[in-house]
Amino acid sequence: MPIWVGLFEAQAIALELQGTPPPRPMTHDLMKTILEQIGVTFDKVVVNELKGSTYYAHIHLTSAGKPLEVDSRPSDAIALALRFHRPIFVAKELFDTALPLGAPGGHAEQTSAKISGITVQDLTADLAHYFNLPGTKGVLVADIGPENGTNALQRGDVIVAVEGESIENIVDLRNKLSGGKGQAVTLRVQREGKEMQVQLTPTEE
Repeated sequence: MPIWVGLFEAQAIALELQGTPPPRPMTHDLMKTILEQIGVTFDKVVVNELKGSTYYAHIHLTSAGKPLEVDSRPSDAIALALRFHRPIFVAKELFDTALPLGAPGGHAEQTSAKISGITVQDLTADLAHYFNLPGTKGVLVADIGPENGTNALQRGDVIVAVEGESIENIVDLRNKLSGGKGQAVTLRVQREGKEMQVQLTPTEE
């Protein structure tokens, strides 16, 4: 279930996931220290509501034996939960509403997959709008391997073509990469509003 967050919030989450301490305490590190110093226990995070395309979360705390529930952006709540090593929950009904609708024949569409070491997902209308794309053709890079280099894919890239041939979705991308395993191919991607080319060497699935 993708939740799109701002660059600085994403950085705060990524630093904690990677175990990289910042040179000076960031906002979420400061908040953690304050809560610990005043004796507040961080219990859990619950992403519990979706309004339009915006998710809402609550942070559950305990202060002097009394439960507290604080409204929060999911990005801030997740960044804090990671620092406290506390669980993050999502209301079940959100999963039900977040899942893509099935194809006209009643068969579920493939919406995410791991191909050649990268995790990709099909574009939705909301994602296309977020990345300022004219349509939903192409696939979003959701995750990459640790060997990623400077002239390679990055999280958030949208792959729109392989060797100059436009792609529609995940199935199309897989088919176009299947014939060239072990040989580098050129991908055309959209990155931060700009179009650029990167190299990818397809591997066995």
